[in-house]
Amino acid sequence: MRRLLLILGAIIICACNDKYSANDTIEIMVDVETSHNVTLSDLKTFSFTHNNQPMLVGTISKCIVADNIYYIASNNRLMSFDEKGRFITYISNAGRANNEYIGISDFWVYDGNIYIYDMNGKKIMEFSKDNKFIKNTPLKQLANEEFIPFSHLVPLTNGYIGKCVWNGMEGSSPALAFYDSEYNYVHTLGNLTINCGLRLGYPLYKNGDDEVFYWNPLGTMIYGIDDKLEVCDKYHISFGNKTYPPLGNFVDDYELLNKYKNDNEWRTNHAGFIAYVWQIKNSLIFTYMYQDIPHLGIYNIKSKKTQSHKIDMGDLVLKQWCSDGKSIFIIGEDESEISLFKVLSI
Repeated sequence: MRRLLLILGAIIICACNDKYSANDTIEIMVDVETSHNVTLSDLKTFSFTHNNQPMLVGTISKCIVADNIYYIASNNRLMSFDEKGRFITYISNAGRANNEYIGISDFWVYDGNIYIYDMNGKKIMEFSKDNKFIKNTPLKQLANEEFIPFSHLVPLTNGYIGKCVWNGMEGSSPALAFYDSEYNYVHTLGNLTINCGLRLGYPLYKNGDDEVFYWNPLGTMIYGIDDKLEVCDKYHISFGNKTYPPLGNFVDDYELLNKYKNDNEWRTNHAGFIAYVWQIKNSLIFTYMYQDIPHLGIYNIKSKKTQSHKIDMGDLVLKQWCSDGKSIFIIGEDESEISLFKVLSI
């Protein structure tokens, strides 16, 4: 159960309405009973080290690979490691100075620079690759009719696509919005909504220069936002009779989440919790859970065929998935160290 809760903590996010139009949506069928077994311990690439000693980093909220550098946000610190897993530096520090953060709500790498979003400090800081402070952009203080706060951002179209923060009111609020280059709210996107405060995880992925993916692990839809800021129902993933019932069958998202956590028989007989999505060349790649085991789904866009891989974690604990745009990696931890495992190359 401890391992299950760790995995859940890395993938649960806020929910959106799970409606889609079948006309333009690509249907992806996944046969969970024909998954290929992958033994993670056979795929070790390197261990993360500090001063040539193996290290443990705690809970990992996000990992980005950019220019052969691994950026890991863990326990309110942002660390960088080289291509062999050797510790380079901490990016900034916790604090209240102009170049420090109270907490790391999100971070991203864009045009070689590193951005840290501090929701509590109401600012976004920019640093160079070698950890030199560039600037601090203050954000609006309060939500109102002219501003909707965001929890996560991804650059697109001379601005940013933002996943909005739930407004805490009964009913629903917008799920997505567009923000300009100075992070000012411009307008909402599409008709997707959120209706609770479940907003852990990072349900935004930039697919090339002109598209962003957004998804709901409690559902089965992957949405695309193009460079014209149009939201479409891009992919629909089905696990056949193993698919979670539609969200509309539950009172709210918490009811489904509680059923997943507390009803072992129901949980192990259903597939879902799509945690990460990537598109590499002609493959759409996504992670999901089935029988309390992490799986990797691979859909070939040209052949329209789907493969599924069941990840045998052994004694390792899954800390995070990540990608460098060519391969998919798992960061796993045992009692003595944390390591990187290459599970797929495209």
